[in-house]
Order: sequence, then C-alpha cells, then structure tokens
Amino acid sequence: MFAAAFEEDPEIQYIYKGVKPHQYKPAVQMLYSKCTRMFFCRKGCPSWCAVDAATQELIGAASITPLKAYPGLLTYATHGLLLGRQWPSLSCLRRMWQTSDASEAAEEHPHLGITAELSFLGVTPAYQGRGVGRQLLQAILAAWDAQQGGPLILYTAQSKALGLYQSQGFEVLEVQEIGGAQLTIWYMHRPQLQA
Repeated sequence: MFAAAFEEDPEIQYIYKGVKPHQYKPAVQMLYSKCTRMFFCRKGCPSWCAVDAATQELIGAASITPLKAYPGLLTYATHGLLLGRQWPSLSCLRRMWQTSDASEAAEEHPHLGITAELSFLGVTPAYQGRGVGRQLLQAILAAWDAQQGGPLILYTAQSKALGLYQSQGFEVLEVQEIGGAQLTIWYMHRPQLQA
C-alpha cells in the first residue's frame, strides 16, 4: 500500500534517481514493507488504517512516532533497512540518509517541546483526492491528543500536501533544499492543543 502511495513522491524519486525502471518498483516496495513493519510494531506509536469496506483492501494508513521511541541505527539494521534489495546502489542509501530525519529538526528547535513525529500518512493512488488522507490525519491527531498529546513535527516533500497539514494546525517550521535544490522538504510543526 505505501509503495503505491509514495511511488510518485518527490523524496522517493530523489532517493532512487538513476535506478533502472525494472529495479525501482521492487526497491520501493521492499523499503516500505520494512519501514511499515518497523514503525507500526513499535509500542506507544498510535497507528490508524483505512480499509475499503467493499473489498477489505488497505487503502491508507498513518502513524505517529514519539521521539523517545524513534528507531536508532541498530533498529534500522535489525529490520534490514541498512542493506538489502531496497538499495539498488549505495547512492540511493546515501540520498535516503540526507533526506529523512524529522527528529533531528525537532532537536534544532528545543523551545517548541516537540514530542513526536507524524511518521507516516499515505493513501493508495486510486483513493487519493477523496478525503481519505484528511480522515486518517484527523483520526490519528485526535487519538494522539486524547492519549499523549504534545507538539508534533512532520516532514513532507509534497507541496500539494501543505494545505492539508496546515488545515490541521501544522505550520511550516523550515524549508530545506537537498541535492543542489533537486528536492525541497518542508518541516512542519503542530503545537500542543490547549484544553
């Protein structure tokens, strides 16, 4: 599901730049299969899934990862994320490490008291534009606010997603250009809601 949801994502395209078409899709599928298992199986990480009622097909998912539960290098290694078919070249692995660390951005802004990252939000392409992503985001934010609450951070390379996140209380914290402006990543912050 996530592989299909993110195949056209600018970050994934940047990471897998130059990969032959017959390697691209299997590599992205392997990456998201491993990442999904790693993040969705962690304790204290609220997750929500959307399922098509008629087909019982998984069509979307979202997860929040508290920074204290954020996986370290050893966790990445034990889940097979440092080596494997998801990296057709070392250049892909290097570009991945350049792009994806919202926890580091949170550490650069300690005054915001960020406690967790919206680590996943994806909808399969056939269901995009139907409000599934908005419903998932609203559901997981409501669950987060009811359970732990606390300020959140996320990052996205999809400019079209900025409005959705802003409508749910996220504000642009910083914008990062990577690879000589080949990729733009927006880090966004959502303050803790006041009761």
